[in-house]
Formats: sequence, C-alpha cells, structure tokens
Amino acid sequence: MRSESTKKKPIIFAHRGASGVEVENSITAFQKAIDSGADGLETDAWIMKDGEVILHHDEYIEYGKNNILKIPKSSLSEIKKLSLPNGDKILTITDFLERFGHKKTKSNKKIQFSIDLENLNAGEKIVQILQDFDVIDQTILCATSYTALNRVRKKNQEIRLNLTHREDLITSNMFQNGNKWRKIKPYGFNIQAKIFTEELKRNLKDNSLKLYIWDLHSEELLKEYLKYYPEAIYTDFPSIANEVWRNL
Repeated sequence: MRSESTKKKPIIFAHRGASGVEVENSITAFQKAIDSGADGLETDAWIMKDGEVILHHDEYIEYGKNNILKIPKSSLSEIKKLSLPNGDKILTITDFLERFGHKKTKSNKKIQFSIDLENLNAGEKIVQILQDFDVIDQTILCATSYTALNRVRKKNQEIRLNLTHREDLITSNMFQNGNKWRKIKPYGFNIQAKIFTEELKRNLKDNSLKLYIWDLHSEELLKEYLKYYPEAIYTDFPSIANEVWRNL
C-alpha cells in the first residue's frame, strides 16, 4: 500500500486571491496569494455587453450611495470608472493574465488558474484570450451549466473543464456512452466541503475524474479535508493551507 506521506500535495487555490486578508478579486489579493505560497489563483468571470470579460464574484457592483451596476448590461468604460474598496481597479481577464499569466509560484512552478464562468457565453471569449496568453495548460474553467461548458469544449478540445454544484451526477457509472455530459470530457468536480463524502471520492476515482474541494477557510476544515488528498482545494487563506499541509 502506498504510504500517505508520499502522496501528491493538492494544488492550493487562493479563493478570489488571498481573500481572507485582502479585498477579493483585487490585484493586491492575487499578489498576496502568490506571496503566501498559493499554487493557483481562483476567480470569477463575467462577459459584458461590449464583449469584455471582467473578474468579479457578484452580478451587481454597488458604488457611491445606493448605486448599482449590473455587469452583463455594462461596458468596460463604465466598469473602469469604479474602484474596489481597497482602491484597486476591477480587473479584466486581460489585466489579470498580463500580470500573473507567466509568473511563477514560490516553488518556481507555473501558476494554475481556476475560473468560474458566471454567464453562459463567457467561456468562449475566455478560451481565445487564454490561447493568446498561452496558458491553456495552466487553466481550469468551471461551471454548473452544461451549455456553458459545451460551448467551451466546441472551441477548444484541450482545456480542462470542471463541474461545480453537480454532485447529483456523481455515481458509480456516470458518463456512460450516450450521456451528454461525457461529450464535454470533464476533468473533475468541484465539491463543497460540507457535502463531501468518501463515496463521492470513490466514484470520481472509478471514473478517472479529479476531486476538488472548496470552502476550506479555516485551519480545522483544512486539517479535516486535506487528509483525503484531493487534486486541489480552494481556500481564502493559502498561507494557513500550506502550514497545515506541512504538518500533516
């Protein structure tokens, strides 16, 4: 039997950057994550009415006094007038990759990227930009929607695709011939910690799919779930995750 101590370290994704200590999805949070030893950066992407892609978790941006901007109905020129609470500008996917696309981690490896597709057609534009920056092999695109992921797969056959919030699909014989989900060639599943079970992990392994666990934002949860040796985890505190891993 393989020793637990020889198992591969999970990829530690900084959830919206080091968002436990900095403003999420800001350039400061992403840089702090790398400085804290993160292996990867996780973020959320929206495509706007002018075709630009920005990184922000929510569909709405609040600014000023009682002002709200809806991202899919806005343009880049409107977004660029706004700032995050720490003074950083809201990033486009191009801004993000220009700064971090070819940076290295503290262990001198390529930074990995995990991008949540927040609207159905965001992935098609993102794939082209990822190709332009030559970071397809460093990136995973994640979504709940079959439509969103299928559109990406039609554009690119190599990029890794993960399903999020689709634990209902994880069975012992999932993705049999004729199953529409098989056509998108998923790489893995993003599983929320509170619904993770060892049976889900077994089913993923039996189907050659990778396990990603998210919502690990405390030392206690990191200790509890890192011992399952997932492919990757998502945390607001990459520095704590690295410390917990070292002590396992």
